[in-house]
Amino acid sequence: MEDSAAAQQFKKFKSKSHQATEVRQDMLVSEQSLYSEPSTFSAAMSFESEELNPFASESPVSEPDHPNSAEHPISLGPYIRVVHHPHSGLPDKLIYCDSTILTPSIGEVSPHAGLSAEFTKRLLKGVTETWVHSGHGKVTFSNLADYRTGLEAARNWIPEFKKASVSEIYDGKEYTFNFYYCDPWQWVLSLVTDATLAKHLIWYPVKKYLHDGDTVTQLYDDIDSGKSWWDIQNKLPSNLDLPHCFLPLHIWLDKGKVSTTTKLHPALLRAGFLPGNIQNGSGNGGAVLFLIMPVRVLTTGIIIQSVDGEEAASTCATRGASALHPCPRCLVHKDELTKLTKVFPLRTIQTMLDVILEARTARSKKKTEEILQDNGLHIVDNAFWTIANSDPYSAVSYDTLHSDDLGKWGDHLFPKMVEVLCNMKQGGKFSEFMSQVPSWPGLKIVQNVITVDFSDGNTYWDILKTTLPCIVQLFPPKSSFIHCVRALAIFRMFAGLHMITTLQLNRMQVALAEYETYCEAASKEYGKDFHFPKQHAPAHLYYDITHKGSTINYTTWTGEGFQQESRNAYFQTNYKDVERQIVTIDANKEALAYIAMDVEIYDNELKELKALYDDNHEEDNTNMELTALTDNNHWKLGAPQHYIMTSKLFTEFPNDPFLHTLTASISNVVRQYFPPSEVISTGYRIIPHKCVYIHYTSLEDWKVERDIACCNPSFHGHPQYDCVIINTSRQTVDMAVVQWLNKARWKPKTPWKNCQVFEEKGRSIIFLKLCDLVAGCITLGKELACVPSTAGLTLGCTRHDQAA
Repeated sequence: MEDSAAAQQFKKFKSKSHQATEVRQDMLVSEQSLYSEPSTFSAAMSFESEELNPFASESPVSEPDHPNSAEHPISLGPYIRVVHHPHSGLPDKLIYCDSTILTPSIGEVSPHAGLSAEFTKRLLKGVTETWVHSGHGKVTFSNLADYRTGLEAARNWIPEFKKASVSEIYDGKEYTFNFYYCDPWQWVLSLVTDATLAKHLIWYPVKKYLHDGDTVTQLYDDIDSGKSWWDIQNKLPSNLDLPHCFLPLHIWLDKGKVSTTTKLHPALLRAGFLPGNIQNGSGNGGAVLFLIMPVRVLTTGIIIQSVDGEEAASTCATRGASALHPCPRCLVHKDELTKLTKVFPLRTIQTMLDVILEARTARSKKKTEEILQDNGLHIVDNAFWTIANSDPYSAVSYDTLHSDDLGKWGDHLFPKMVEVLCNMKQGGKFSEFMSQVPSWPGLKIVQNVITVDFSDGNTYWDILKTTLPCIVQLFPPKSSFIHCVRALAIFRMFAGLHMITTLQLNRMQVALAEYETYCEAASKEYGKDFHFPKQHAPAHLYYDITHKGSTINYTTWTGEGFQQESRNAYFQTNYKDVERQIVTIDANKEALAYIAMDVEIYDNELKELKALYDDNHEEDNTNMELTALTDNNHWKLGAPQHYIMTSKLFTEFPNDPFLHTLTASISNVVRQYFPPSEVISTGYRIIPHKCVYIHYTSLEDWKVERDIACCNPSFHGHPQYDCVIINTSRQTVDMAVVQWLNKARWKPKTPWKNCQVFEEKGRSIIFLKLCDLVAGCITLGKELACVPSTAGLTLGCTRHDQAA
C-alpha cells in the first residue's frame, strides 16, 4: 500500500515537473559567503606580485542603470550582480562568491564501448545463458537482431541524419558531393522542448559585475555574458507577450585521420544557449515534446566558430597562411604579423561583398587577381553571408590550444629554445632539470623533454608552466628569450581563465605588449622569425572575450575528443559506405545516452519523493572518507604513520640537537594552547602524517579546489616535501611542522620582472595551525644543480589553466 501511494505521488510529481509553462535560467543565490582572503602570504608566493596576480586590487567601473536593479546587500562581501537583458523582464540577481554557484551540472552517461557485431552476439549469448536460463531474471535483448531493432527505435528520440548532395562545375566538369547531415533547426527545437534541459536553457543574455569591497569590474564567463549576444538581442522586438529570443550557435570544424588512408572532416554544432558544461557534453541532443511551451519567436545565428587556421580560411573563403593578408578576421599584411598591439581594418560581410563585386567587374583577369590578392580572398559567395546574425569573420574565435600551446609555444618558441640550448651544449641540463620538477596534482612531469615529440597541447602547456626556472641559469645574462617565455606564460594564464574581469583583461593586454617587445628583441638576438598567423591571433582575443565570454567557450580542445570517437566508429564499420555507418553509430550513442540520462533523472526524482516520506533522512557522515571536509576545517590529514613518543627521542637520539629543539617546541605549543591540567612532563604521543589535503575556494571561479601537500622522505622513490601558502594573520591550534622560507639574496642570471627567490635558513622549523594553510604551491630549487641548495624559485598556480 505504501509503495502504491508513493508511486501515485511520483506520477503527480513527474507530471508537474514536465508541465513547465516558462523556461528560464535560474541562478542560485547563496545565503552566506564562504569567501575569505588571507591578509598575508608567506613561505612562498602564489603570483609574482600584483602584476601576475589576476585578483589584485581593481579599478572601479560603473554599472549601467537598470530599472530592475536589486538592492545592495546589507553585509557586503564579494558578490556578483547579474543584470538581465531588458527584454527578459527579469530583475537583477545577487550571487555571493562561494563554492555553490555559477555552473549548473547535469547527469551524463555515455556508452562508448564500440563493440563489434560478433562480440555483441557473444555478450548477449553469455548473458542469456548465465542469467536468464538460470532463472535470475529477464533481458530485453537476447540476440543481435533484437539489439539492432531496439537501437533503430531509440534513434527516433533524436533528430535523424539525412543524406544530401551538392553539385558544382569546375573547369568545365560537374562534380557531385554526397554527405550526411542533421537538420540544425530540428536539433535546436529538440533542445528547447527537452524537459531535462528546461531549467538550464538561457533565453536572454546578461551582464555580470564583480563587487569586491569598493571595486566593481565587469565579468566574462559563459557566452551569455558577452557583448555579441546582448547586441543582437537589442535588435529584436521587445514584446513580453510574444518574446523574441536569440539562440546563439557554435560551430566546430576540423579534419582528422581515422586510418592511414582515410580522412574525415566532421562538423559539430553546439548550443550557445546552454551552460558550457552541458553544451560541451553529450546525451542531450534531442527529445520528444514532453511539455507545453510558451509561444516564443526564436532566432538563431552562428556567433562562434572553433576552427584551426586551415578551416578558418575555408569558412571565410580567404587564401590562408601564405597570402598577403593571411588573417581571416582582419586585413593585416603578412609583413606586420608581429604587430600585436596595432589595429588593422576588420573584415566584415559588407566590405568583403564590396571586394567580390569589384573583382567581378574588373576589366581583366589580372586586375581581378590583384584585387583578390590585396584582400586575401577567393572569388566565392560565402554561404555564411546568407545566415542571419552570422558574421563568419568575427565568428572565428581565439583558440588557446592551436594558437598558444601547439602554436606560438609548441611549434615556434619551444623548438627554437631547444635549438639554442643544444647549440650552447645545455640541452642535456635542461632535460635533466625538467625531469626533476617536483610532482604536483594536475601537472605533467615530462621526461626527455628535448628528444620526444609531443602532439598533445596540454603537455606543451605543462612544459611552459615549468620552463622558466629550468632555463634561467642556462641562457646568458639579460637574455631576451627569458623575458619572452615569461611574457607568453603570463599571457597564456590570463587567456585561459574561465572567468575573467575587465582589469584582468587589461593586464592581459599589458602582457601581450611585453610579449611583442621581447619577441622583437629575441628575433634580433637569436634570429627567430615571428611572422606567422598564430603570432598575430592574440590581437583579436580582447574582442573575443568581451563579446563571446571566456575562451573555454570556443577552444577547439572540447571537440578534439570527437576525432577519437570518429576513429573508433570508423573501425566498427565494414569500410564500405563509411559515412552512413558512422552517422548511424553516432546516432546510436546519442540516443542511448539520452535514455540513460532520462533514467538517471527518473531515479533522482524517486529519491526526492522517498525523502518526502522519510521521517529521518539526514545523512550519516560517520563513514566519510578521510579527505572529506567538516563544518569547521578545510583540511584533512592523510597517510598516518605509527606513533612515536617524544620521551624516547632523547634516549634514542641523544646527540641530535634538532630533535631536542623539536621536543622543546612541542612542549611550548602544548603549554600555549592547552589548559595546565592537560600539560604533562613525561612526553607526548605524536602521530605523523605524510600528507595533508587542503580544500580552498579558487579566486578564479569560486569553486572548491583541493591541493595535496606531501611530507614524505620516499614518495615514488624520491623525497617529496611540498610547499604551502599560509595565512599568518590567524591564531593557531592544530599543528603542522614546516620549514620556514625567507627571501634570498641570490639572483638568477636573468632576473625577470618581479622574480622572487626564497631560501631555507638552517633548520628553522616552526609549528603552524593546519587551518592557516591556504593552498599548496610548487618551488624549484634543490632539484636544479644551477640553483644553490638552499634557494628555490617559486612557481605560481600550476593548475591546468594557469601559470606564473
